[in-house]
Order: sequence, then structure tokens, then C-alpha cells
Amino acid sequence: MMARLVLLLLALLGAPAFAPAPFPRPPRRGDADAISVQNFQGLWRVASMMHSSKDGNHRPYAWHISHVKVESRTWTFMEQQGGGTSYTITIDTSKRPAHLDFWNGEPHPGGAPGKGIIRKKGEVVEIIYVFGGNSRPVSFEQPPDGQYVLTLHRVR
Repeated sequence: MMARLVLLLLALLGAPAFAPAPFPRPPRRGDADAISVQNFQGLWRVASMMHSSKDGNHRPYAWHISHVKVESRTWTFMEQQGGGTSYTITIDTSKRPAHLDFWNGEPHPGGAPGKGIIRKKGEVVEIIYVFGGNSRPVSFEQPPDGQYVLTLHRVR
């Protein structure tokens, strides 16, 4: 009787030692479409440039900028003939959609000269922005009239 009890206890206590391990959890990935200054680095081709319209019928905008390059916090509008204009950028990801600000030099209190919203969809970035105006767009679906709607495709 004692031998059976010992054998039963060994079977009960030893069985979990041979149980299969649980399957590993798949690695967690962040939002692939999250936008930040860090994941916005590189060279971007201008796919389209439009003037916004509240009714959604954006008008094409003839533009001499072919690419945008982002290095660290510096955004450079690259002209087709060479050269370009650079700004310091900040992206506030705590806002929905994320806010993009363009600065001449370092950011400072008092508001950015250029302001907009930005979103990323895979290798495409969409931006609606304005320079010199006081009204930041708040929606991609219903932007204010007369702002710039810029679509960029990642080059590298």
C-alpha cells in the first residue's frame, strides 16, 4: 500500500516535468504606420502636390520641388534643378492626427511659421500644411481651403 502511494505521488509530481512548453508568443510590433521624426528619416519623392479644398476637390499645384530629404530634424525641400530650402521640423505624436511644425532655426515659443498634420501609410506619407497662416488643419478628410496637400513616397 505504501509503495502504491509513493508511486502515485511520483507520477503526479513528475508528470508536469514532461509537459510540453507553451508556444512562444509572436514578437510585438509597434504600429507600422506610426509617424515620428525618427522613422521619417530619408529621401522622399513628391508624388503629388495640391491646393486643398473643403469639398475634397483638391486642385493640382505646379511645383518645382521634386523630393524632400529628412536628416535628423532637418527637412529640405529639394528643387528639380538642384538646391533647396531647409527647415527644422518637430512632430507631435500626442496629437491625432500628428502635428508637423516647420521652424526657421530652433523651435521656440510663439508658434511655428509652418504648421500642419502628417500621417504615414506604409511607404507613403501624407501632409497638409500651411506657411504663415494661423489655422492648422485638423482633418485629412475636411482640410481648410487653400492649404497644401503633399503626398510623399519613400525613396530610401
